[in-house]
Amino acid sequence: MKNIMIFSGGTIGREVIKLIHEINSVKKKWNIKGVVDDQLLRKRDKIDGVRIVSSKKINKNDKLYAICAVGDPKTKKKIIEQINSCNLKLAALLHPSLHVYEDTKISEGSIVFANSQIGHTTNLGKNVLISFAADVGHNVKIGSYTSIMPSVSIGGYCTIGDSCVVGAGVNIRPKIKIEQNCVLGIGSTIMHNVKKNSSVLNGTRNIILKRKKI
Repeated sequence: MKNIMIFSGGTIGREVIKLIHEINSVKKKWNIKGVVDDQLLRKRDKIDGVRIVSSKKINKNDKLYAICAVGDPKTKKKIIEQINSCNLKLAALLHPSLHVYEDTKISEGSIVFANSQIGHTTNLGKNVLISFAADVGHNVKIGSYTSIMPSVSIGGYCTIGDSCVVGAGVNIRPKIKIEQNCVLGIGSTIMHNVKKNSSVLNGTRNIILKRKKI
């Protein structure tokens, strides 16, 4: 079994603990060494039976894997920098129910939760989060640090850029291009391409607002 540290003990961190248990129920693969969360450590010493450890206690010489368990791209980038500074190797965690085609690429640091589907010839960048019951079509490209929330449907041949957040229940028609650093609001239906640094709100009305660069 490989030793792994989970960075962040928030809601997604707890879901990742459960995900690892479900992976191990099929084949013993991961040994959770701890949850790295300095803020949470001030309040408690365990979460769901897993000890919380300080980032200062990580030995760079240890052969450890790591996973970043947050959805916000900006926060995710900061944590990945921390993981890299600790000389840890990023894992990819895929729920056992997921069928992965031979021509589908899932990069390091990515997480795919239960009841999700990823089509053939699809490419996930680094540190992508695919939450529960997401349907990602074929020939889709999803950029690094992007988070796909529950019950999202992404049509075939779509491209989603780096550092995007696709809110729960969003529907994206085929062949749409979402550029980097965009937020698609909960329940939106995306019928047109979305330029970088934009927020799309309020369902099919597609109210588009400018966002600050990150």
